[in-house]
Amino acid sequence: MNNRFFSIVLGCILLSFHSAYAFWPFSSEKETKTTPTTEQELPIGSSIPANVFPQKQKTTSKPKEENNISVEHLQKLADNGNASAMVALGKIYFEGVAEQEQNFKTAFDYFKKASDLGNPKAMFNVGICYRMGLGVEKNEKTATKYFYQSADAGVLPALHTAIILSENNQDPVRTLRYVKELAATGNEKAMCKAASYLQQGIGGKTNPQEAAQYLLAAAHKGYSAAQVRLADCYYNGNGVPRDYLEMFNWLSLAAQNENAEAETKLGYCFLKGIGTAKNPEMAVVWFKTAADANHPLAMIYLGDCYLTGNGVSYNTKTAFDYYMKAANLGDSVAQYDAGMIYASGNGAPQSNEKALEWLTKSAEQKYAPAMVQLGKIAYYGFDGKKTKPEIEKAQNWYQKAIALQEPEAMVEMAQLLLHKNQQNDGDQKEAQKLLGQAAGLGNHRALALYEKYFTQKEQKELK
Repeated sequence: MNNRFFSIVLGCILLSFHSAYAFWPFSSEKETKTTPTTEQELPIGSSIPANVFPQKQKTTSKPKEENNISVEHLQKLADNGNASAMVALGKIYFEGVAEQEQNFKTAFDYFKKASDLGNPKAMFNVGICYRMGLGVEKNEKTATKYFYQSADAGVLPALHTAIILSENNQDPVRTLRYVKELAATGNEKAMCKAASYLQQGIGGKTNPQEAAQYLLAAAHKGYSAAQVRLADCYYNGNGVPRDYLEMFNWLSLAAQNENAEAETKLGYCFLKGIGTAKNPEMAVVWFKTAADANHPLAMIYLGDCYLTGNGVSYNTKTAFDYYMKAANLGDSVAQYDAGMIYASGNGAPQSNEKALEWLTKSAEQKYAPAMVQLGKIAYYGFDGKKTKPEIEKAQNWYQKAIALQEPEAMVEMAQLLLHKNQQNDGDQKEAQKLLGQAAGLGNHRALALYEKYFTQKEQKELK
């Protein structure tokens, strides 16, 4: 049992799990754990935006002619049905300028009249009043209606707002339509968001070619996030022909703009010789650059380099330090790595307590390898000599990892079932099923165990 246990804690298992999880940063956990997209939320104003209601500015130049228009003259225009004058008057009363007292109710009335006449900016302002309860009773549903009407007319602040609202209301078809409209104005973030929706088939059918065109347009505008995403497309052949050289070029451009994700991916390219000659020393340079910018995945790769002496001198203590930096930033993989080092004592003082702490933190973020290790510890203990295995706890961890399609958990669960003191036919069948699933996922240990415990005929059927 000791040899079996040592497979848990030896430092090399960190790298084997990284490899099994394809820790190639173009499909990294860090990118996929979050959200349908990697973009931040598009901005939304909380007050009347400046481009709808220009703010007064100190200037020595001659004031614009429209600033000299009197409230009295605006009133006459408004009385004659001029919607733009109504919006201007609403702005005056909303802000309390032009020697008028601030009056949200009067402001709302003017905005509402202009909105009823079809003025799209007024619709947006009415939406703000309803949303904030200024001059009218607060009503989010009505506010949303006016924001959508304004967005349909192409008002930019309304488009920003409508995108957020339609996402929150789980209306992806509407969201994609607004995102495309905003992208058509040259907004790079909207271009990236449209690409994400099209790649994932959110709001319509998947269209990787159209997605790549959005990313290409944003990339040509110098938007580094789009350049990185476009590099991903060239790496995967998603919407464009697979081209590692083109991928490398876009990453290089993004890295020039100090994009930490691009720097990490360039490091991986040099580490593996993808799109360029293999150069571990240069890989370390890029990993360090990105790590200095607090990019967790770069810290993990840098820790791996120190753990194996690849491109840098072998140093388990330095490897542990980088894992801990990323772990303290909340990265589940780094938390797993830190826990494994504490368990082995290779790079940090051995501590069962700290090993459990960090492995649990990782598992709570649904990192399957951490769940597997916690299951093994529950069953075998830290020294591999546990006399009273915590079978139920081990099973619980394995089941959670199996739900995430982790083949190692399937193998461990199968062995647990096969070694039960009171075994039944159901245990045998479940173990066989789990080993078959794990083998189908490419786990060689599962295939060997299947051959050991089940008939040659069944082995052929599995193949």
